[in-house]
Amino acid sequence: MRLWVRRVLSALVANLVLAAAPAAAQTVSGGVSGTVVDQSRQVIQGATVTLVNEQTGDNRVTVTNETGAFVFSAVRPGPYTVRVELSGFTTYERRNTVVPANEQVPVGTVQLNVGSLSETVTATAQGSIVQTLSSDRSALITSTQIEQVADRGRDVVSLLRVLPGVRLSTPTDSPGGNFGTTTPNINGNRATWNTMTVDGVVGNDLGSPQVFGSTINFDAIGEVQVELNNYRAEYGRNGGPVVNIVTKSGSKQFKGSAYWYKRNERLNANDFFNNRNGVAKPIYRFDTVGATLGGPVPLPKVNSAREKLFFFYSFDGLKSLNPRPLQQVTVPTALERAGDFSQSLDVNGRLIVVRDPLTGQPFPGNVIPAGRINRSGQALLGVFPSPNALDRGVTRGNYNYNFQESLNVPKRQNVVRLDYHPTPKDAFYGRVSTWYGRQPGLQRRGRRIGVGYDQAALPLHGRQRAPQLHPRCQQHDRERGVGLDSAQHREWSADERRRSRAHHQEPGRLHPWPAVSIDQPARHHSAGDVWRRHPARRTSPTTGGRH
Repeated sequence: MRLWVRRVLSALVANLVLAAAPAAAQTVSGGVSGTVVDQSRQVIQGATVTLVNEQTGDNRVTVTNETGAFVFSAVRPGPYTVRVELSGFTTYERRNTVVPANEQVPVGTVQLNVGSLSETVTATAQGSIVQTLSSDRSALITSTQIEQVADRGRDVVSLLRVLPGVRLSTPTDSPGGNFGTTTPNINGNRATWNTMTVDGVVGNDLGSPQVFGSTINFDAIGEVQVELNNYRAEYGRNGGPVVNIVTKSGSKQFKGSAYWYKRNERLNANDFFNNRNGVAKPIYRFDTVGATLGGPVPLPKVNSAREKLFFFYSFDGLKSLNPRPLQQVTVPTALERAGDFSQSLDVNGRLIVVRDPLTGQPFPGNVIPAGRINRSGQALLGVFPSPNALDRGVTRGNYNYNFQESLNVPKRQNVVRLDYHPTPKDAFYGRVSTWYGRQPGLQRRGRRIGVGYDQAALPLHGRQRAPQLHPRCQQHDRERGVGLDSAQHREWSADERRRSRAHHQEPGRLHPWPAVSIDQPARHHSAGDVWRRHPARRTSPTTGGRH
């Protein structure tokens, strides 16, 4: 059993090393250094210096050189205790020495007093770190700040606005935004110059470098360190700042948390434009449920002392009904559906003249005779709702129908991290995170479907689907990770458009061409939406092609 466990761990470590090889250009480890002197301020050579991780208990040991200096490199972020020992002198301990990501922490000059090893001088580090070993300028957001600073969307990118020099326009409503979170302008740099990393791995979107696509939920983040300027050469990927996000790891004790955040439209006021147009308050609901758990992996023969193998797990789930912007469109009135355009006015209050395409003259009274209207085309107008905004003092004739939908956009994330310390000189860690986000957008702007009208003009009530006039015109978006297989959707749409076009070219089918002409073609709801039969060889005003 013990041999089998060792083989599994060895294979896991080998895979992690191979997988991390392409990302080895950047790390998140820091360093600790200092100098040891006696009471006469003379340097002490050969003093034993121990660096102890206060969370996991693992330690590293070194000795001071001929100048009394000591250096610990490749130190993982976290709180540490620095212990200095030498025979004939009292033991010195410096607790709560926090090592941020990519920071060289100087503990300064450590003075040992003459005495016995049983005597210990203990100091506790407090306050901010003053960087004296490099010229880089950085900022740090600790786990305590992440827990205590309120952010509506619980997105780490939105939290960057608490730092000086950061300009963020609009915070997101939920982690990850729609297809990633747009990063802010930092110190006047372009957002496309930012570099976002998670545990040293770059998380910028390849197609849109200003978008952070490797979202990590709040409760899985240990700290966020931002290299603002004058940083070292290892951060030469872009000309802008580097944001290092470090995930949490397990410790010697089991620790966990659970949370539930809720937002509801009952706690909100209605929008000004909704009130102006008489539109009710939209549904606005966000429910975020999550939990975390971390600690030592209970393997008696491998991790009996609870200081070699640790795990951390985080789950974050979001259910939401997110309101879209208020939509204002023009739909046919009851009179227009019957062919009566005697009250159809443009934005300037002038009558929209409807002309007979056979004679080129206006219809008498601007009313289309009942015998000239195709009944199938007239029935097709029934998919549009009746106008609900008839006050031209408000609409100015630009629209006559208001609607606002709330989309269900669920999101889930799982984060698992393993830390393995086989020896005091070796440390390995690996992280696996999964992200699920669904974007079931019901509106499609600028797309034509097989029956020849713009689907964006269809009204959508709350969570209802748009009316489907052709069974092959439904579109659904599914997101895995942060990528969207948009190429597949475009190919699918083009194929369906060809099938739909061939479907309507069959003999005896109705073709989507206007039965009458209108002096104001911008009015989509007027007689141009009435359909009738035409000869086969005619030019379609909808597509501009020939059948």
